[in-house]
This record gives sequence, C-alpha cells and structure tokens, in this order.
Amino acid sequence: MYLMGVQCTGTPPVFGRNSLFQQNNGVFQSNSSSSNEIGLSNGLGSPSASLVGNAAFHHLNGSTLGSNSSSVAPSPVHLHQLNTNNQSNGLMNGRESSNREANGKQLHNSSLMRNVLSLNNNNANNNSIAPILLDYFPNAGNDGLNISWCHGVNSRSRLTHALQTDVSMIQADVTLADNRYPIPILGQPPLNMSDLTLEDFLLQLIHSETGKGIKFDMKSTKVVEPAFRVLAKHADYIKAPLVLHADILAGENKHRNQPVDAWTFLMLVRTRFPKSIISIGWTVDVNKSTLETGYSRNMVDSMLSIVKEYSLLQPITFLVNAALVKYSIAELQRLLFQVPNSSLTLCAQPGDPVTIDDLILYRKAFVSTQLYYDLPEDFMNIFKLQVYNKR
Repeated sequence: MYLMGVQCTGTPPVFGRNSLFQQNNGVFQSNSSSSNEIGLSNGLGSPSASLVGNAAFHHLNGSTLGSNSSSVAPSPVHLHQLNTNNQSNGLMNGRESSNREANGKQLHNSSLMRNVLSLNNNNANNNSIAPILLDYFPNAGNDGLNISWCHGVNSRSRLTHALQTDVSMIQADVTLADNRYPIPILGQPPLNMSDLTLEDFLLQLIHSETGKGIKFDMKSTKVVEPAFRVLAKHADYIKAPLVLHADILAGENKHRNQPVDAWTFLMLVRTRFPKSIISIGWTVDVNKSTLETGYSRNMVDSMLSIVKEYSLLQPITFLVNAALVKYSIAELQRLLFQVPNSSLTLCAQPGDPVTIDDLILYRKAFVSTQLYYDLPEDFMNIFKLQVYNKR
C-alpha cells in the first residue's frame, strides 16, 4: 500500500503588515449597461462590507410590458356609428387593433424595451457553455491523465518554481490574512500568514504568459467575497483555464472545517465568472468509518440537488478523495451521468491509503475525459508507467 506523501514543501511563509497590498476601494462593475442585470454593488470597497447582503436581483416579466399597453378610446363619431349601425363593430375593432400595433412599435423603440433586450442578451451570454478543462490542452489527447498539477503553490518561491516547470495546472489555497486589513492571501489554514497575496499571485502569473491554468481553493466563506473582488479585476487577462473550488457540503462524519456557504460561492461564480470551471466537493475525513462508506447515496443526492437548484450550466468537476472512491464507484457514476459536462478530480491528503491499483480501478470505471488526477508527482509517474506499458 502506498501512503500518500506530501507533495509540496517549503519554508513557512511570512506575511508582514508592511507588505500589505493596498486594497482597491472600487466596487464590482457589471459588464452590462442594463440596470436590470444581476449586479453586485454598494460598499464592496470596504474590507468589512458584505457583498451578499448588497446583491440585488431585478427580474422583468411579461407583466412589465403589458402594463404599458393602453387601448385608444373611440371618438364620438365612432360611438354614433356604434349606436346606429351594429355592423360597424368589426371596423371599430380593426381600428383599435391598428392603434395597439402602433403603440407596440413605440414601446419597441422605448428605453424599457432596450433594457429588456439588453438583459436577454446578457443572460444568453452568461448561459453559454464554458469549455471543459481538456479543451484548453489539445495535446492532452482527451485524457485527464495527461494534465499535470502542481499542488499547494502558496508562496513566492513555490509560484516561481511552478511557472518554470511544464505542469498544466497550478493549485493554490486562498485564505484571509490575520491582520488589521484581512486581505486574501495564499495559504492553508490554520496558517494565516504568507509572503504572497492573491493579487500578487495573479499579477505574476499573468505577466509570465505561460498559459498555465489556475485552480483556487476557497478555504472559508468569509474569504470568497474579497477574493472574488480581487479576481474580478484580473479575470479578463487570464488566457488559461480558471477553476474555482469550494467544499460546499458536509460529509457524514464530523470534520474540523465548516463547508463554504453554497449560495455565496455558487451565485458569485455563476454571475461574475461564467467562463470558469466550477469545482465543488464535500468536507470529509479519511478514517475507518468513511473508508467503509465512501461517498454515500445521501451525499450524492445532496450534491445533485445543489446543482439543480442553482441551474449550473458551467462545466463542473467534483473533488473527491482518492482513498474513498473505490467504495462508492456506482454512486459517483450516477452523479456524473446526471450532471452534464461533469468530471471527477482525484486528490489525497498526506498519509491517505491510496494505491496504484486503486487508480487503475478508477481508470477502468470512468471515462478518461471525466477523470483528473491532482496527486503527488512521484506517485503519478509510477501510475503513468503502468498505464502506458499496458497499451
């Protein structure tokens, strides 16, 4: 049995007050000129402001248009004709119909109609399907095994090293600095100090022009809003896959970390980053109990309900612990079958009991386009040798 080791090591980072990145006091700006589009506003420049509390959702429906339509009152001549000749009713109705059509044309040219059309166009753009992860890497040959990962890139030295390698994806953990101004930094809780802010990470990655993809793991609910505020300023300059992850559901065992609030995470990802890839999962521990149950039917059903409730159209990858998958293959197959454009991303914590035979089993159970491997490099090299030697 292979006990999963630590993939990324390095000197504990230091984040001092003097190196604080000065936070932008701007607010989220919608890409749409329509005031009716879902927007995020009011006080977002303040570090303590609540983005969710200020999110306003405006909906237009058919009654809005109908309330502006009015019929034209008949003239006295028309009334006289109605009283003296009942056969003129058809003519009168025709004239009223013509007037309504004329009013409809005026409404079409009104600012209200322009707002409605703008809202519809923006919704159509936001609902367009983003590419799956493999689409960004044509040389991968439609096989998630050929996409390599560098995990835990939470310091300047780790980022510099990762940008010089040939890995496809860079994964980093996003948390808040324990400081007077709690800005987003890169680090794994309980550590709340780092020598790398999220903003500096993005600037260095974008300027490198390496084409490497990014995966950001939001470690708590409170970091989501400020992190997405920073990310929104640079999202248009990222020319590679952007994967945004959070564990939004609790497993069936007690876990030291609370799940990230699903509403906060999913609504902001869906509205602010429609071209990103959504990564969601459960907070689970690997112990004797979970090794016997894996991902249960109730856990999978809860995840399916979340996906349907939020009408998620973006590609979704479900983060699962590789040590637990072998006990729940059937349930995870059902999950992928019911969620279009979905996949699994295998991960593991140091010490988790994962074997090469486990990965071979998973590769047979799932389609190669639906399985990604965020696992230690030395472990993956052994696994790849066995896979390629059997071809």
